[in-house]
Amino acid sequence: MKKIIFIISIIVLSSQLFSEEIIFFQGIMSKLGEPDTVTGEIPRTDETSIESQVEYVHNKYLNKDTVVIAHSQGGVRALGYAYKAQKNVKALITIGSPVKGYSPLVVGENVLMSRIDKVVGDLSGGLSALLLGPYSIPPVRLNSNNAFGIMDAFGFEDPLLNNIKTGEIFNKEGIKDLNPNSDYFKNYVNPKLAQKSFKKLVKYKKKLVRKVKYVKVGWFRVPKVSFSWTYGYKYVTKNYVVPQNRIDSSIPIGFIVGTQNDPIEFLDSKGQQTARKVSSGLSIAFDVGNVFHTAYGVLTKPIFWTNTSRNYFRNAKACRTAKRLVANPEKILGDIFGSTANDSFILESDQKRSLTGLGGTPIGKNGEFYVRKNVNHLQEMSDDEIWGIGDNYSLSKGAFDKGSQIEKWLSYQNIYKTSGTVVK
Repeated sequence: MKKIIFIISIIVLSSQLFSEEIIFFQGIMSKLGEPDTVTGEIPRTDETSIESQVEYVHNKYLNKDTVVIAHSQGGVRALGYAYKAQKNVKALITIGSPVKGYSPLVVGENVLMSRIDKVVGDLSGGLSALLLGPYSIPPVRLNSNNAFGIMDAFGFEDPLLNNIKTGEIFNKEGIKDLNPNSDYFKNYVNPKLAQKSFKKLVKYKKKLVRKVKYVKVGWFRVPKVSFSWTYGYKYVTKNYVVPQNRIDSSIPIGFIVGTQNDPIEFLDSKGQQTARKVSSGLSIAFDVGNVFHTAYGVLTKPIFWTNTSRNYFRNAKACRTAKRLVANPEKILGDIFGSTANDSFILESDQKRSLTGLGGTPIGKNGEFYVRKNVNHLQEMSDDEIWGIGDNYSLSKGAFDKGSQIEKWLSYQNIYKTSGTVVK
């Protein structure tokens, strides 16, 4: 009998430990949702609102216990899903996700495009200064439209760049919802404002009373009139607003923050070697160009301080500006995003947020709820420290290994599965 009870206990315990389903949310431009009734195409996550994505996933896993692991835009979707599913979410981990919103969107399309234009202009200006050589001609600065035209001429195609080129990226629902000020963040992520009231006993003026007092003035008695209030007490209702977290306080939450901000790291090993050599060579060339044009500017200044010498100095400055970018490639994206502290796409400050005002509880030991990893936005999907060692462990394959950051956090929460389903 004892053996039977022991076996039943083991079965019950196992069902509790392994009852959760691990689901993976992919990032921007992945496919998610019901196929189109006409074309059969599954919509991309940049094309549909994040709210509709949340509703789709919530209905798909209705009343099921889930563990959510998400990357990039998927993490923003995961926060909304946790708000809808509440205690059915047994743990939530985001990787390189703008959980505070994608702050570069706050400045608006015009400012972002002007930043891109400036970077393109700085680089092209330095290159034109090198090509001009001894000629006293102002540096030629291209803009983003010129750069996109050159890429088109060479047949370079990229969906994200094409969206930036056409300006469509700023009108897509799944991208607009990433703005920290969007209705999605107000209604699904940020604290909701609940109105509460209480009764307070207050003193109030009840009645104005006239009093007459006679005072002696010389041989006469003169009336002196005064007024005073009588007071009463009554209860009044006072209203006030209290912020309430969207996510249940029992849900373990962890943020993995990418910090590799060098865009060259996006290339494969061979491409990186080539890019480093080109970057090093251009850096030296810009130094030489700076010295050359400065010297010409100094030599021509005593003779004719006109546009001739001014153009030489302008070319020298263009070389110095371009050298700053090629010698430190992270500054290219930093100038566009507004900070060099990023994972080559998402600012570090956007990838984590305080649980106060969000909800949940720290997922790791000693109150740990975020870790920083030296990986860029692309590497976050398959990094060994995050997912484990081996080709079988990555977001796209829906699995992770023992010893990985994900496994450490989940095992601390007594969740021992190491594979799951990529949500589509």
